[in-house]
Amino acid sequence: MAIKPLKNDFTAYMTLCEKQFLVTVKGNLCKFFAREDRDDLRIFYGEPIKRHIIYGFDEDQHKIAFPMSLSVAVPEHFFHFVTLYHPFKTPYIIKGNRSSDESDKLETFDAINFTGKVVDSLYPPGIQAVDIDGLWEFPENGARAIKTRPYDEYTYRYPFELYGDTGTLLYAASLDGSDLINGQLGKLSAIIRLEFDTPKPLDAFERYYVLIKNFISFCVGQHNINFEEVELKRRITEGEDAGKLRSLGVCKVFDEYADYIEPMYRNVIPIRLFDAHIINALNLFADKEAAPKLNFISDSNIGKHRVNYEDIKNLCTALEFEYTKGKFPTEKNAEMQKLKEAIKEAIREYCKENELSKTVKESAFSSLERLGISMADKICAICEKLKVHWEPEDAIERDEIRAFVKMRNNITHGNHIIRLDNIVITYIKLYRVVCLCIVKRMGIPDNDLSHYFQAIKNVVKIRS
Repeated sequence: MAIKPLKNDFTAYMTLCEKQFLVTVKGNLCKFFAREDRDDLRIFYGEPIKRHIIYGFDEDQHKIAFPMSLSVAVPEHFFHFVTLYHPFKTPYIIKGNRSSDESDKLETFDAINFTGKVVDSLYPPGIQAVDIDGLWEFPENGARAIKTRPYDEYTYRYPFELYGDTGTLLYAASLDGSDLINGQLGKLSAIIRLEFDTPKPLDAFERYYVLIKNFISFCVGQHNINFEEVELKRRITEGEDAGKLRSLGVCKVFDEYADYIEPMYRNVIPIRLFDAHIINALNLFADKEAAPKLNFISDSNIGKHRVNYEDIKNLCTALEFEYTKGKFPTEKNAEMQKLKEAIKEAIREYCKENELSKTVKESAFSSLERLGISMADKICAICEKLKVHWEPEDAIERDEIRAFVKMRNNITHGNHIIRLDNIVITYIKLYRVVCLCIVKRMGIPDNDLSHYFQAIKNVVKIRS
């Protein structure tokens, strides 16, 4: 039986530091009340409690787990002036089965399912999996069903190694909400699943959620995305169903976004376009040093159709990062590197002949890190390298780029600016350039980049 979604408000009994607490939960705000002895609250006011997962049961005896955020140490005498509870906010809550079976414990999981809504946008299940003709058939006995093609025809699997873990990424379509007794056909939803070769501890959930969320945000051009359901799975180890996955827990993740895209938002980079390169994409987003800077992507539906000062600054930051990671060579940059080496050699010679403190030496060499080609030259180098992948109408002139960077500099230094109208078109073009840089770093072959650029052009449409 499927686990029902978490209520917005509920009560739970949780164990922390071997003490029992009554916890009221409203959204992501948790309030801890001592069940027996008020002195139990002292654990929140002594040494800081490092963040870790805590476990318990809700009022319906379903298993509950969520991470306890770091508690700030408070002097002992403050304890006598506080209220009778300790509040904090949690980033996510997981609700498990109502069972005493050891196999239902939430401490580990074998797979994560991301189902519906934004996933339906990346992989429309009705197009991929439905026998369309079957929807319009009316059998004589009145029975109807949603027919699907053979499972293997719309299910794609790719082995992965992420964060040192191995497993398989799957995306497919599934039929949810069907009820033969009441005659409900249910609906088809797309799913993305990460299946791990070995069980993962519950605290691994967050990094994999963020990984998939960031990848999808890039594909749809918005951070404010959501899923129909995020579910943890456990692998059955015994019996005739051994090897299959069953439901372990449903996850409710909290973020700062106020609005979300529609379930079938169509201006996206479709997941099928990546094919086997999807693992390269995830590895890029999982790389702490190389992961793209995604601050240029909109946080809201309204923001997606507007350009403000922060958008311009964030886009320039992303472009500079892609220039560094993409290794775009330029003649001017090569000359600058030679000049820097010559200056370094001069500093070394001077240090040999003169006694200088270590601080002065380090300051001299570190100051050279700021010596380089201009932001405008970096963007021009990127565009020159990638221009073969777009049409002539997508070209960006050097004057446009220099005007854009000048606008960024004026914003950064607080100069008064009245309107952005003349910079919006340049912003749109450079937005696409950043996305193409990111796709290129996923290891997409050069002869395929033009196809990705056409998809990227549909991701953002800005009205001036």
